[in-house]
Amino acid sequence: MMTAHAGDWFVATSPQPTASVRLLAFTAAGGGVSSFARQASQLPDWLEMRTLNLPGRQARFDEPMVTDVDRLVAELSAACAELAGPYLMFGYCSGALIAYLVARELAGRGETLPQRLIVGSYPPPHLVSTPELAVLDSDTLWRVLVEQKAVPSELAEEPELRAMAEPILRGDLGLISSYRHERATPLPVPITVLTGERDGSLADGAVDGWDGYSTAPLRTVSLAASHWFMEEDPAAGVAALVHEAELSR
Repeated sequence: MMTAHAGDWFVATSPQPTASVRLLAFTAAGGGVSSFARQASQLPDWLEMRTLNLPGRQARFDEPMVTDVDRLVAELSAACAELAGPYLMFGYCSGALIAYLVARELAGRGETLPQRLIVGSYPPPHLVSTPELAVLDSDTLWRVLVEQKAVPSELAEEPELRAMAEPILRGDLGLISSYRHERATPLPVPITVLTGERDGSLADGAVDGWDGYSTAPLRTVSLAASHWFMEEDPAAGVAALVHEAELSR
């Protein structure tokens, strides 16, 4: 069973005590530690998923949200630097940006780096558009988020879920909008991009832009799904993550 403590930045919802590799999962905006609980339970015993556990939600509901991206990256980098053993990072939707920034910070500090950075359903940082969505009124915000495929439509159609998720979404959207792109040295870490072949939110050729962020050749994997492939086809998403982890063993 999941055990989370105050201040934990990454939590295993399905602990694997004998796992030799960790997969750090960075969820999309509004996500919490339980976002990938079903997927984590489907991993082989050598691979343990630890999901980002941000303040202001679920296990850390009573803590204030982090609203500055530089502070968050510093906190997460310090947590990753304490990890023992090999690990990978998986950033899903806007979580891809945070995962990349943490990997970049770790490289700058000379810390142990992930064996692979896996990004899903997100353009490279230099193409990230960060409109001030957090200031929109509620109905407009949800309409725009659904149109941009930033949230699943099912979430927007449930008033109770909307009421719970909106403050967290606004905080995360504000966090992402605080990012200002700066050119950086390519990471000495292989990058794999996972996309849904029916994802209309990514411009043609956008995925190829990740090529300049690593010194290794870029891998791209297209899944028979939409933008939200982890929810639409969890088995396929898990299989893709396991395959990428196996490439790095």
